[in-house]
Amino acid sequence: LIETAAFVVNFDEDKPESLTDAAYLSMHGKGYDRWFDKSINLIVYANGKLGLNCEHSWADAPVIAHLYECTMVGDAKYPNYDSAGHCIKPANAQQRQLPPPAALQWSLNSDQAKEAVKHAVESAQVLIDEFELKIHSFTDFGKGHIKTCKVSPDAYIQVAFQVAFHRMHKVTPLTYESSMTRLFQLGRTETIRPASNAVKAFVTAYEDESVPVSEKKALFAKACERHQILYRDAMTGRGIDRHLFGLYVISQGTNVESSFLKHALSEPWRLSTSQQPQQQTHGLWNPSKEKHLIGPGGGFGPVSSNGYGVSYMVAGENQIFFHVSSNKGFAETDSNIFAEEISKSLNGLKDMMSQ
Repeated sequence: LIETAAFVVNFDEDKPESLTDAAYLSMHGKGYDRWFDKSINLIVYANGKLGLNCEHSWADAPVIAHLYECTMVGDAKYPNYDSAGHCIKPANAQQRQLPPPAALQWSLNSDQAKEAVKHAVESAQVLIDEFELKIHSFTDFGKGHIKTCKVSPDAYIQVAFQVAFHRMHKVTPLTYESSMTRLFQLGRTETIRPASNAVKAFVTAYEDESVPVSEKKALFAKACERHQILYRDAMTGRGIDRHLFGLYVISQGTNVESSFLKHALSEPWRLSTSQQPQQQTHGLWNPSKEKHLIGPGGGFGPVSSNGYGVSYMVAGENQIFFHVSSNKGFAETDSNIFAEEISKSLNGLKDMMSQ
């Protein structure tokens, strides 16, 4: 029954109020009240709020986001309920008799099985306790200002990430950014590596007060231009990471040892990032006029125990959402502080470009 279900609905007794609380609970719940190996968990909270937990090996995050956006916006703009809150049956709908819901009875007859469940719950709680998440709504500006700088919004934001990380940790991190490869049949993703030499050169100059602003602005333009090249390469099949992974799979299948592949694929992604689309249901709604329908999108956990997971959405001309996650077990990382540093970096770049 569970395996054949399209998705799972979770009725959660929690009442999250803030975006961060709702996202935090949607990420993991109590560890035992989500069906994590199902592709979609629709979570209904006691105060009427909704959340989504997804396992997306079958499709990339924008596909799930498209489904959720269409569902939520469609329901908000075109409600189909009577005064009592019941669904109104469309005139052309076919009547079907659905079986009544039935409680599943679980049989755990052995002490070994009970101990395994207990251990799983305890292990999940350890992971939950270590997880830290902050959703930050940046409203000082959005893509409206960034476009006046004549650079892409994604490049601007990625450079800001590098500035923020360098200020906190004094290093340039190996950085992952997801790129779609939908130009190709069955295309999924490719990796963009935003921490380029051009970006590092800008960050170094940006933090040096002796460097003239004109030189900083020139280096910033070069860094953003380089990022756009890397972005286009990834989208059009000229990335390197999926090729490296393919070589690794072949090496494992043929028992060929490769010190190069081991080294290349063992480097930790201390900064794992992904931009999510703000609107995929074009024509269904207008974000600039219907701002009450704008949501923060989704997020994910850090890939490295000493790094961050950052999902972001450019939500129009004057707003950017950030989901910043990290591991509490690593003392040097802090999601709240990193979110603040991202804001400072975004505004710092704005101040620089205005001079």
